[in-house]
Amino acid sequence: MARPAIGLTLGSDGRLYGTTSTGGTNIIGQGAGTAFVFASGFFGTLHRFIGTDGANPFGAMVEGASGVMYGTTRSGGLSSKGAIFSVNMFNGNLTNLFSFNGPAGSGPVEG
Repeated sequence: MARPAIGLTLGSDGRLYGTTSTGGTNIIGQGAGTAFVFASGFFGTLHRFIGTDGANPFGAMVEGASGVMYGTTRSGGLSSKGAIFSVNMFNGNLTNLFSFNGPAGSGPVEG
């Protein structure tokens, strides 16, 4: 079951962007959450988190420059303590920008 946990972000392209903290079955058969896009009559999954790239996003995404949304996950990443990511609004390519490790913090719950 997918669980949207926070509000949507209106992109400059007029589409709505959000995350689910669970769901989005991935390659190991578990749902670690998704990043998605919605427009009138259209819903698309941009990315399914697999754990090493982050898991359980729990905050709204923020739009940056050049068609990229930024967000956080409260777990997953390289140290399983959360991650900061960017996701391309058009092709869904996700980049893990930072993995929390404990001393730098852990478990962020907002974007």
